[in-house]
Amino acid sequence: MKRKVLYTLFYLFLSSHFLFSYSYEDYELYLKAKKEYQEKKYQEAYETLSLLKRIFPYSRVQKSKLSDYYLALIQYQLDQKEEAIRGLTANILPLHTEERDYLLGTLYMNKKNPKQANLYFQRLLSSEYSYSHEKIEKKIEQILCKNNPYYQHYFAAKFYQNFESISNLTKKDILEIASYLSSKGEEQNSQTLLLKFLKENQGKKEDFFPFYSALLNSFFQTKSYDKVIQYANLFSKVDIQAIENRDFYLLQKARAYHHKKQYIKAISCYETIKNPRYQSDASLELAAIHYTLENYDTVIQILEKKSPKTTYDWKLLGNSYFILKEREKFLSVAQKIEEKESNAYENILYHYLIAHPKETIDKDNSLYFTNFVVNRYLENLYPFDSSDTLKSTLLEYEKLKDFAPMYDRDLIELEFKNSHFYYKSNIETAYAVSKFYEKFGFYDLAYQNSKRNASLFSRFKNSISLLFPRYYPELIKKYSLQYNISEEILNTLILLSSEWNNNYEKENKLGLFALDFRNTSEASNLKNPEISIKLACQKLKKIQKKYPQALATMIVFLYGESYYKELIWEENGDISLNKISDLNMRYEIQQLILHYCFYKNLYSTLGRKI
Repeated sequence: MKRKVLYTLFYLFLSSHFLFSYSYEDYELYLKAKKEYQEKKYQEAYETLSLLKRIFPYSRVQKSKLSDYYLALIQYQLDQKEEAIRGLTANILPLHTEERDYLLGTLYMNKKNPKQANLYFQRLLSSEYSYSHEKIEKKIEQILCKNNPYYQHYFAAKFYQNFESISNLTKKDILEIASYLSSKGEEQNSQTLLLKFLKENQGKKEDFFPFYSALLNSFFQTKSYDKVIQYANLFSKVDIQAIENRDFYLLQKARAYHHKKQYIKAISCYETIKNPRYQSDASLELAAIHYTLENYDTVIQILEKKSPKTTYDWKLLGNSYFILKEREKFLSVAQKIEEKESNAYENILYHYLIAHPKETIDKDNSLYFTNFVVNRYLENLYPFDSSDTLKSTLLEYEKLKDFAPMYDRDLIELEFKNSHFYYKSNIETAYAVSKFYEKFGFYDLAYQNSKRNASLFSRFKNSISLLFPRYYPELIKKYSLQYNISEEILNTLILLSSEWNNNYEKENKLGLFALDFRNTSEASNLKNPEISIKLACQKLKKIQKKYPQALATMIVFLYGESYYKELIWEENGDISLNKISDLNMRYEIQQLILHYCFYKNLYSTLGRKI
């Protein structure tokens, strides 16, 4: 009995120690083991993690499964197959699923269980391309091809664009390969694959709608608008569900005519669409054409009937109400926009227009006018009392400050989720979290936190800069001076390209500026911030020689020269947003202009000058 009481008291002592102590000895052991694992000192890493489990059985790093996951990785390297399988199966961490599936597949293959191995390997086959993931798929290519001849045809099409034996593939896999090639930027190969498949299956009474849809979408990506119209007409005749899908093909034709600026034909197609599945998009895009043509009464007539309305609907309605001086309706829309997108272009604009009801919008100089509005918006902000931040978060902040130098993303996320910060949503706490991440160089986490709290941060003078941050300041300044590229341009492009994530990876883009890795000798170098900034400056310098205006330079950098040529430019190098009927293009440029103007007004000594 006495022994039981002593054990209970000892347990309570340990619990209280871990509850109130800010010691990070358990984390230090975990990081030591992780480092040993990375240095291939597997036995030492195993002993370190075993020590962690014995001394700190109630540690957060234990409860989170992080230590168990790394223990399983170590057991894999030590050839402890059964233990590794149990550990990897039981500990599923979202950020490590690809690695886990690959190792489990390998373990089952070593156990002469190819059926179970293939289940894990097949989960690694993706319809979306990424630089890192393709490396994993190429590691399993030989294994899958050896076990099943089917995958010889699969990888021949996917990796080597050999489409001779695609008749051996399932429809599902052909669509996934086409999607993969498209996401890799190989639209022509994707189109070739889809066209070959459709030709081989010509005349069959089967449902090929997913293939028709994928091919038309690919034609849009390559701006092949005549082909969109040609094939939409063809598919509307051969589709076995032609009646049900009639409005889908009409919508694709309408969009193609819209892009070609053949507005009469586009309007005719849009107005014919009745299927509710496509009518919402058709109504919005139809309204966008009328807005460009300054038929504001028609815009209102079309969009007021829509239900439910999207944010895009409200934006076009709000602009039209203001232009036609329907103030009460305009104020109602302005309130909705503020609730939905507090830091959107329209919200900033509406703040100004509400305060200046007699003001008119400069339709032909959107950059200049936006800069003017942003300047006025910032002048009217007031700061929140930042002293409350120190009062309410000092203890937690000091605790986390001691922890941050460990620089482990898994641990810092774990620690934040177990801190008081995680459960508060006021401006003081949100501000403290962003500043904390910023202080220790977790810039992408800092910006994501700020973005989540945009409705709070956009209201105050001393927090709005966190929505338009200046990270890597020394590197930005260094290469800005070296290549004569303004810091505002560099900061704007980073924010829009990667949101300050130096490990950004999507399709064939990598790093802070989302640069195309196919143009570099060593792709992984693009994840190095300094290399990414330097290469971006070199690219911008070349663009500037041909397009010296800041807005033109940024548009060509982000979207390409053909995109730039689709726009209508003023003689002074400015642009009219109202003349852009393509809503995606309009909102992309709106955001670009807005971000650039905030950077100019928050940090530049030139102030309002553009």
